[in-house]
Amino acid sequence: VECDSVPVAEVLTAIDNCGVANVLPVFQTRIDGNCINNYTLVRLWKAIDLCGNFTFHKQIIEVIDSTDPTIVSVPDYMLEGCNAAWPQLTTTWSDNCSAGGSVSGVAGDVVTSEDGCTQSRTYTFSVTDDCGNSASVSTVVTRTYDVTAPAIVSISDYMLEGCNAAWPQLTTTWSDN
Repeated sequence: VECDSVPVAEVLTAIDNCGVANVLPVFQTRIDGNCINNYTLVRLWKAIDLCGNFTFHKQIIEVIDSTDPTIVSVPDYMLEGCNAAWPQLTTTWSDNCSAGGSVSGVAGDVVTSEDGCTQSRTYTFSVTDDCGNSASVSTVVTRTYDVTAPAIVSISDYMLEGCNAAWPQLTTTWSDN
């Protein structure tokens, strides 16, 4: 069974041809395997009748951890501005047998587009549980020089009076990220 599916020890009963038989759990022992979540569980019960006759029942459970951990994906996203700092990315992971926790992304090389306007960096998140099962996910962060158009402060419409009125020189302000 998987390490998160180990059955609880059953309460056994016994039948005797001459009366009542009692069942006593004798012991349960764990024999370690090649990692903390791979092991053999041995359970032993003893049934004994009123005259002292007895028999044993043994249960052997092979416990394994063969399930890969799960990493919460970090969605791809875009940074605006050529000087925007590359982020430190962290996410969480969980596992059916190990504690889980947080994991930081390892940032790959910066790749620049041919026109030099866009850079991207792949972050890879990898974890390995206590028994060597592993998982990995990646996310791409893209940094562009400018994807937002500048904002121009609008000027209110107005009307000139007179047919020969001079056309004005209009100015306004603008902003950009």
